[in-house]
This record gives sequence, C-alpha cells and structure tokens, in this order.
Amino acid sequence: MPEDATDRAYELLIEQCRARGEIDGADRPNDQRSHPRVRFDAAPMTISGGAYVDVVDMSISGVAFLTEYAYAPGERLVLAPDGVLSAPAEVVSCRSAHDVDEVSEPLFRVSCRFLDSNDGIGLLLLTKELRV
Repeated sequence: MPEDATDRAYELLIEQCRARGEIDGADRPNDQRSHPRVRFDAAPMTISGGAYVDVVDMSISGVAFLTEYAYAPGERLVLAPDGVLSAPAEVVSCRSAHDVDEVSEPLFRVSCRFLDSNDGIGLLLLTKELRV
C-alpha cells in the first residue's frame, strides 16, 4: 500500500477506534505516549519460534501482549498476525499479569517497541482488520 494510502488508512482507523472508545489512555490527559494505543480483546498473534500470544493493545510504536513466558527486556522478537506480514520488536518490560491471590499458570504482560514505526502501522492495520 502506498505511504499516503497507509497514512489515510491509519488516520481513519484511529478516528473509528476513538468513536468506539477503543483508544487506551484517551481518558487520561497526562498520558505522554507519542501515539494512541488501540485496545484489543486478546487478539491472537504468532511470535518468534511459533508461539502464540494475546495482544491487549497496540500503537504504531509498540505492542503489549499476554503470554505464559517471561521475556527479558532487550530480547528481540518478530510478531506476525497472519504469517505474511511481520514486525521485529524489542521487549521493553515484562511483569506478572496476575493478582497476588490468584493460583494458576504464570501469565505475563510483555510490552515491546517496534524497531520500525512503518512496521507498526502495517501490523496495527492488519491486526485490526483481522479482528473485524
């Protein structure tokens, strides 16, 4: 998709997500993120090595997902929602996603930054399209 068409598709997606209340942090005026985060209801995605994770939010600069594996900050991953488009990313943080009282399998919330924001735009547009 040409860059202008991709930019227009991204702007339209953000506008639609705002109207549906799917922008995370929209109600926090002090949120200093450079790009709006779109919430997902556990969108499945494949990462390096063929493991599946559940995406909980994504922007053009990064993604957060839930997984049973604790990734280390600085670790490099490749995310792919459909096996065709992929986006290299670097783990920024990994923390437990369980309440202290819960007894179950380990679950972690991993936050990553995309190495190239153009990959982030493409991955966000495709992931949202696959969820419609």
